[in-house]
Amino acid sequence: MNSGCECNDGVQDPLREILKISGKLPPVVLRDIDQRIGDWLAMGGRTTDSYIVQQLRYAKRFLDQEEEHGIKTDRTTSD
Repeated sequence: MNSGCECNDGVQDPLREILKISGKLPPVVLRDIDQRIGDWLAMGGRTTDSYIVQQLRYAKRFLDQEEEHGIKTDRTTSD
């Protein structure tokens, strides 16, 4: 499966970057990203595809919005 773009915004290992910030993400967001990446990889995608970079951008945007608006989420609850 090809992501349609081999560019990766200069990120060498987007999956590793997601793992680095995973502890800051609420469980529901982390599960969503995990499901999307799992589905992508199951369909033959690679961990370096731009789709994985897109998931990293989503996670970073979430954290930026959380910080910007002072939103606090409970990281210990599960749905």
